Formats: sequence, structure tokens, C-alpha cells
Amino acid sequence: MAHQNRGRLAVRLDADWTAYTDSLPQGSVALGTVTQGNETGALVYVEALETYLMIQPERIHKLTTHKVKAAIKAASDL
Repeated sequence: MAHQNRGRLAVRLDADWTAYTDSLPQGSVALGTVTQGNETGALVYVEALETYLMIQPERIHKLTTHKVKAAIKAASDL
């Protein structure tokens, strides 16, 4: 049985992203934090690639753009 929240993102635009990384890729901007399942990291937008990333101390995940945009909208509506 598949978990119905699998892949769902939760974004906190006011959260301290520096808890997850102390540096950003060149040409990117930190937006806050993102949680997917039980993993949380810095939410970073790479402008040149039009890509969202979740950066954690040991890894970097490329995120699905439409899911991030929906999560940002939901966070902004709170």
C-alpha cells in the first residue's frame, strides 16, 4: 500500500536554512527550509538552471518544480 503523502513537500519560508548548509551553489538563493517525508534541508533555487534543491549536510536532492511551487504557495497562504 502506497503512503498517500509520499513525495509531498512542506516549505517554511521563514526558517533558518543555515542549520543545513553554510554555503550555497553559485547563482542560487536560499528560500527557507523544505521537508519531504522525514527529511529536512535548506530550500535553494538555482536561477541559471531554474531548479529547486534540498541541501542537507551530506547530500543534495533535486526537487520537482511543480511540487515546490505548490508548497511555496501553500506556505505563503498561511
